[in-house]
Amino acid sequence: MTWHRHRRLTFFHLVARPIYLWYLAGVMVVAWGQQNLAFLLEQRLLPAYHTNGEVAVDAFAPVAEPVRHRTLSLLAPSGETIALATPLPLSGHAVTKLSEVDGIPGVRAVLPLGQSLEAAVIGRDADQDLALLRLSTEEVPGLHALRWKRKGRCRLGDMVCAPGQEDRLWMGVVSAPQREIQGGAALGVRIGRHPLGLSRGAFILEVFPMSPARRGGIRPGDHVIRAEGLRIGEPWHLSEIIRRIRPGESVALRIVREDRQLDLEIPLGYDSIFRQHIHNPEINGETSERQNGFPEAIQHDIPLAARFMGGPLVDLEGRIVGINIARVDRVTTLAIPSGRVLEWAEGVLR
Repeated sequence: MTWHRHRRLTFFHLVARPIYLWYLAGVMVVAWGQQNLAFLLEQRLLPAYHTNGEVAVDAFAPVAEPVRHRTLSLLAPSGETIALATPLPLSGHAVTKLSEVDGIPGVRAVLPLGQSLEAAVIGRDADQDLALLRLSTEEVPGLHALRWKRKGRCRLGDMVCAPGQEDRLWMGVVSAPQREIQGGAALGVRIGRHPLGLSRGAFILEVFPMSPARRGGIRPGDHVIRAEGLRIGEPWHLSEIIRRIRPGESVALRIVREDRQLDLEIPLGYDSIFRQHIHNPEINGETSERQNGFPEAIQHDIPLAARFMGGPLVDLEGRIVGINIARVDRVTTLAIPSGRVLEWAEGVLR
């Protein structure tokens, strides 16, 4: 076969079979891709291009930084940050997470630029874990000029950001539809039958750290024989009684300890006590003591530390769409929708 004939046959195959043309085009694309793939992967993997990397956060900054600069850090008398607070569009007032600040005297609110204000709790919403703060009369220009979203719901996949640890913004997405986050009361103990075979009561096998039971004086080895005046026949009877009581309310217990009977009155917590006890803190990090029992909440995946609850959740338009209220685990943070927060706060101040 001559070279000229071979060339004519090759041309014939390319014209008669377009698939060859597609094949050649594919080879060219692959050749180009090999030259650029390493560059693209390198850019993708650089920390600056991660969700909370410098490049990504800087893109959000023009709309969200004004909110961060007006977010208050709440400091205990020791100087430790215990929560954040968000100024309301109501002069001299802010909102924060109730369970982190209630009962702590001398709390001060500090802005990122250093201005310090006194903060006093003047309203409480136990269902939503919100506290209304009255700030001292010192004027801070623009403090109450933030934009709030009064109506509408966050949608699954919406991008959001929030101020948090390291004095910076953190980004994420809305990871579940807005909904009620159910939860019940808990004492914070593990119970079983008495080891000596006694047929009555609930024997305390374990008391969880930082639980209502621990704070109320319950010890491992205590034997609960009555709750709310009712005799405990089986261990599960105690669980049934506690389930009928709301978190924050007290349960009256009669226990036997070393042949002595004691009467205790213990305020109950939320059953997220069990989540904290079971989940590995080395994986999930710091989580909130109260994580459930909210009438409505926005779920997102911003990795905020638990001590930075009470701050604002911000959308792509720079509007406050919620108040961060609970750090649940490594990929779950909850926020109370902004419309609910404003409706409650304005009702308190009427």
